[in-house]
Amino acid sequence: MTRHIPTDILFDDEAFREYLKTDWLIKAMLQLEGTRKSVGLSQKELAARLDTTQSAISRAENDLDGSISLRRYAEWLFACGSVPTVVETKPLDAIRQDYIADCIG
Repeated sequence: MTRHIPTDILFDDEAFREYLKTDWLIKAMLQLEGTRKSVGLSQKELAARLDTTQSAISRAENDLDGSISLRRYAEWLFACGSVPTVVETKPLDAIRQDYIADCIG
């Protein structure tokens, strides 16, 4: 996989952590909407299952900052008939080396 990230971010610890955090949060939040759509639920139908409003679902799906709780994240997936799986973690330096190999060679 080829990654596109400015090389100056790779060598700035704070910027690299922020980049990785933002990337992970966006992917996690997009997973919620993707899961809902893949099982054919409308926002209104999911809202009913979660005892909330359609507008709350819409706001959550557009909140790529990931401000919902982990509990709500899991409830959302279960309401879609899906199960959240174990979150994998890796040392930051190992990830940085992977990115450097992909971006710089």
